[in-house]
Amino acid sequence: MFSYIDILIFILILSIVSLYGFLRYREEKIKKKKNLIPSMLKPKEKWIKEKEEFSKKAEKLKEEIEKVKEAIERFKRDIENHRWSEDDIESFKLMRGTSLQYYLSNVFLLKGFNVYDPPVYKDCNIDIFLEKDGKKICVSFADRVKIRKLDFSFLRKLKEGKEKYNCDEIWILTNSRIEKKLRSSKLLNMNWIVENLPPVSVVDEYEYLTTKLHNLELMYEETIHEIIRRDTWIEEIEEKIKREMQKNDLLSYNSSGFGEELSKGVISKNRNSL
Repeated sequence: MFSYIDILIFILILSIVSLYGFLRYREEKIKKKKNLIPSMLKPKEKWIKEKEEFSKKAEKLKEEIEKVKEAIERFKRDIENHRWSEDDIESFKLMRGTSLQYYLSNVFLLKGFNVYDPPVYKDCNIDIFLEKDGKKICVSFADRVKIRKLDFSFLRKLKEGKEKYNCDEIWILTNSRIEKKLRSSKLLNMNWIVENLPPVSVVDEYEYLTTKLHNLELMYEETIHEIIRRDTWIEEIEEKIKREMQKNDLLSYNSSGFGEELSKGVISKNRNSL
């Protein structure tokens, strides 16, 4: 059996260990509290630096966007100066169906026409409508194979489409050199296209510029989002730091040598001012 002395010694040792544990806990808590604000300042400094870097990047992107926009405008103004090369003519000859329609539709867009599809796909053999200066044109594309199958039935359908959609003219565009005189339609062959339209290669050049512009605008938008994100993070961390500093001010009042009544009054006053 344990004697009273043994029990007292055990209680004493347990008290000392508990007190040491409490003091260590309190010391760590105070240390953590002291380091809290400095630890919050580190990410704030990092985000400020990142914001500056993203701001510089946004400025550079904005300058590049303006340069590409100017290049696009110059390209549009100079489009009539582009000339067909032998390679352009050879590649144009080989175009079929959708490729022919795609390139010529975009050439007309660059020429300032309003280009749009019929409400029903290829209704009355019409592929697209062209509008400019109050004039509306029904257009049908015929590649080197399709032009050979051009018959009365096909032309009659086009004429019906002209009346249905209130068009002023019907154009049949082909990359063949075939020549035919049609009563109700204009057959515009390769010779006419080469003489009156810029080469289809301008479409690729224009697409390159517009794609570059689109990508730059996306990058600029993403960069602006990154700046906004860091602004939000900085505001949040500043609010946390402010709250911690206000807490520390209140604790310093409580731990001062003033009387309980004065301490309560100061705390109440400070809380009301927050």
